[in-house]
Amino acid sequence: MVHVVVVGGGISGCGAALTARKCGAEVTLIEKIDTLVSGAKRAGRIFNGGLVALEEAKALGGGDLFEVLESIVIHDTGIPGEGRCIVYNCGLVEIRIREFLVNMGIKIRLETRVMNAESSSDRVTSVELEDGTIIETDGVVDSSGGAGGVELCTKYGKGCIMCIYKCPVFGDRVSIATKLGGVEKIRLRPNGKPGTVGAAISLHKTSLSPDLRERIERDGTVLIPLPQDIIDANLQKLKEQASGRTEAQMRTLNLVDIGISAKIVGAAYMSLPMMRRLPGMETVEIEEPAGAGKFNKITGLSIMLHDHALKVDGFSNLFCAGEHSGKVGVADCLSSGLLSGHNAVRTAVGKEPLVLSRKLIIGESIAYFSDGTRNGDTLQGRFGNMGQGPFFDHIKQLGLYSEDAEIIHKRVSDAGLKGVFSEKIA
Repeated sequence: MVHVVVVGGGISGCGAALTARKCGAEVTLIEKIDTLVSGAKRAGRIFNGGLVALEEAKALGGGDLFEVLESIVIHDTGIPGEGRCIVYNCGLVEIRIREFLVNMGIKIRLETRVMNAESSSDRVTSVELEDGTIIETDGVVDSSGGAGGVELCTKYGKGCIMCIYKCPVFGDRVSIATKLGGVEKIRLRPNGKPGTVGAAISLHKTSLSPDLRERIERDGTVLIPLPQDIIDANLQKLKEQASGRTEAQMRTLNLVDIGISAKIVGAAYMSLPMMRRLPGMETVEIEEPAGAGKFNKITGLSIMLHDHALKVDGFSNLFCAGEHSGKVGVADCLSSGLLSGHNAVRTAVGKEPLVLSRKLIIGESIAYFSDGTRNGDTLQGRFGNMGQGPFFDHIKQLGLYSEDAEIIHKRVSDAGLKGVFSEKIA
């Protein structure tokens, strides 16, 4: 039986494990920390182009994990300047996705570090765990992420105050693609520093005023006007973050209810005294990054050179997904995982890897960032994702953005790709 190893249990790795299993492979999903879905535990939102990707994934036959997220949606709302947005309960996302993958027969190994790999010619043949265990494989997806670990977060940002990656406890990221000699590119912010600052702060909802908590739980999101000195500081921070946020959005504090907590979107460095000046936040306490609003993780450091099938340059059965493929955001990362897992099985059985049509947002996203990484266009400055920033503007210009599910599903059918991710090929 074909065996696929997925290295990294973030949302992209979960997506890769899903499609590899649906294709008929035996799948081992390996994660170095004690939990799956990584950043999706605090992301919470899918919006704009990400909602198109959600419908595309369903039509492609790989929408299962998007449907898990839809099953725990707590808000379906609109955010001024951002459009329609669904928000899922971050307190339930990991357990629901883990249960789904286990029920599919995927072997999940938590608190397990992949330290190395072996290859023969251009094929990866095995991975080596920290304890020396060798796992043979017919295909590998490297979804180990782009977060740098304590040393790099401290060098290039304000870390570390124990973010969701838990590097001080479980160790820094190890990229198998890099270990094997894949070409790694480093994304730069507008100020020339590597990576991007994690632009969100989670708050304990019980520390908000009763009125503000009621509003956010009722409406899903609350916009709080900021004093001019905080606006000035936020505009300066756009250079630090390299996010898809606009100057207009930085003039307000965008507070989103993500179930387990309230999340400030697009504010990487906002100190507790600053927050407590705002109405309804006079007694606020920070949940994550644990204990300090001036500290946050550095992500998006590492992108592998890869083609439109997400195959890493120089290899025939090694694929990348998530931040390692240039993606940020739940919809982007999950979508890349779906294709990479599918292609790991295709190449294992001697088939050519699948390249998605660029008439789909998922296909255009993968091609856009693959080409952009190769020529340097997506390695400098603000890049955004399917929901905001330059790439969202790009897909609107191409006419790919639609809120009509029938139109989206028809595009998949017209491309001859309906149900492709659910076909048994192994």
